[in-house]
Amino acid sequence: MRISTLPSANLSSSTFLLTGFPGLEWAHHWISLPIFVRYLMALLGNVTILYLLRTDPSLHQPMYYFLAMLAVTDLGLCTSMLPSVLGVLWFDARMVGLVPCVLQQHFLHSFSFMESAVLFEMALDHLVAIFPLCYASVLTGPRVALAAVVLGMSAVSTAAPSLHLVKFDYCHPGTLSHAYCLHQDTIRLACSDTPFNRLYGLCIIMLAMGSDVLFILLSCTAFLHTVLAIASAGERLKALNTCISHILAVLCFCVPVLGLSIVHRCGCHTSPLVHILMGTVSVLFPPLMNPVIYSIKTQQIRRAIFKVVSPGKMLHSWDLPRSNFPDSRYRKMFNSSQFTPKYFQLTGLPGLEALYPWFIFPFCSTYLVALVGNSLILAVIKKNISLHQPMYLFLAMLACAELGISASTLPTVLGIFIFGTSNICFEKACLLQMFSIHSFSIMESGVLLAMSVDRFVAIYNPLRYTAIMTLPSTAGTSALLGLKGVILMLPLPFLLKRLPFCGHNVLSHSYCLHSDLIQLPCGNTRPNSILGLCIVTSTFGLDSLFIIISYVLILYTVLGITSREGWRKALNTCVSISCHICVVLVYYVPMINVALVHCFMKHAAPAVRLLLANVYLLVPPVLNPIIDSVKTKQIRHGLIQIFL
Repeated sequence: MRISTLPSANLSSSTFLLTGFPGLEWAHHWISLPIFVRYLMALLGNVTILYLLRTDPSLHQPMYYFLAMLAVTDLGLCTSMLPSVLGVLWFDARMVGLVPCVLQQHFLHSFSFMESAVLFEMALDHLVAIFPLCYASVLTGPRVALAAVVLGMSAVSTAAPSLHLVKFDYCHPGTLSHAYCLHQDTIRLACSDTPFNRLYGLCIIMLAMGSDVLFILLSCTAFLHTVLAIASAGERLKALNTCISHILAVLCFCVPVLGLSIVHRCGCHTSPLVHILMGTVSVLFPPLMNPVIYSIKTQQIRRAIFKVVSPGKMLHSWDLPRSNFPDSRYRKMFNSSQFTPKYFQLTGLPGLEALYPWFIFPFCSTYLVALVGNSLILAVIKKNISLHQPMYLFLAMLACAELGISASTLPTVLGIFIFGTSNICFEKACLLQMFSIHSFSIMESGVLLAMSVDRFVAIYNPLRYTAIMTLPSTAGTSALLGLKGVILMLPLPFLLKRLPFCGHNVLSHSYCLHSDLIQLPCGNTRPNSILGLCIVTSTFGLDSLFIIISYVLILYTVLGITSREGWRKALNTCVSISCHICVVLVYYVPMINVALVHCFMKHAAPAVRLLLANVYLLVPPVLNPIIDSVKTKQIRHGLIQIFL
């Protein structure tokens, strides 16, 4: 349903039209995906915070009660907006009645006022916490509960006059400028006398959010003044750390609102898309980020999440360091199965544990870029029929392999750096992760070889290219490459499972690799080592060798061309070849660096080895979509069609 198809004469005074993303109606389903995912993340994060605060007695303190109020407010804020937004994006349901519209804007403004007030109360809580002797007597449980009730009632009563909008007459074209109802958006459509409502709305903004922000600044200033007066540097740092999460939450709330206000007042000639995007961000961003901030920056919340994720963790003999484990003479007195650990301990970056919170953002950003980039490559190739060619089908398979590698390493890497979860179940998780990582790596190496052969055929015999590289042969090659990794890796988990580990359970990476696991057993590992060496030689070794041979043949063929037309066609093909060479280098250079460090730099810091290993698995999935987008014109055009 479009505005042009709905004459204003057919719209009653009690009906409004919501606005999605003008000019991008065809992409509404794609736009709805990140919005819906953000809502699910906000819902999951805030519900998790509420569950932890309810079930963990150690969190029954004023600070966490205010955090629970903030989570409830965030849930109400994003839930109030979601139905109309998804209705517009999914079903083009743009018509909304006057009463639902007034109720929605009432709830949106009420929860916004409440969130602003809760942030102010949290600022006061941090200020009082500097004086620990009087903290428990000032902020008691009944007083916090009373403050919660007062905040809720004041927010509802403050926004209550907006309910009188149902009594107004609306004679202007009933098109709102967002996909949800706001007071300032609805009041401009009324033909009744509205100066009082406009003045009341301005006063409410100034007295509620304006005064809250002012008092928050004053509280933070007083807090900073008090902290700087502390003589001990360690105590100053500890006090500042308690306030960082609240400062970030305030910024997440105020910065989008401030940006939206600036755009509305100073960006009158900017695109409507900017206004709509800023409005959506100002509502969805705080509920999404607040649980993340408090999970990362608050140690008690992290510990509570760890208890939920890994319940019933007990200290077993395999949790001890190897040096404390019984010697071989003592082990012979027991069955070796008693010393096979159920859990293995992963390793992050040794010696840099204090900096883990700073590694969270680059790791999360890297994974996000890899997942989004490769997903976009798959979407472009699927949508554009002109890209249904062998070269791009191999590129799609490469994207699938990189998505598989990223998804295989993501849980344990982020588990270590975000939640400090270093334990992994050997049979249920570690062996499966090892199998997935190596299978997708073998598949990626094989796809790179297939792409080099494809380019060689395109240059060596262009007239027969379409007859040789048909879609059935490409599909068969892709299936064989996928099966090759699965078949070659299938015996290794079973061979590892039968070995006794004698209590050794500390791995040297943040994920499970066969080369890492094979060093821990105390039994005969020769079959595993021989099979692992054969797999590496027959896959990565032969693939890299054949890739080099194919490029030597390509160079020989190009140098043997004499006609100008042949040179022109060869150069056009070389553009895609240069893209493939960059992809090959991105894949093999980190692998070679890891091998060189392991062989010739045995005394290097463990953090250096682990960092290179993470680069080896994370960099190709991030850079390959960028290379394909920059170097391949067809992919660029496909991406432009999706976004524009």
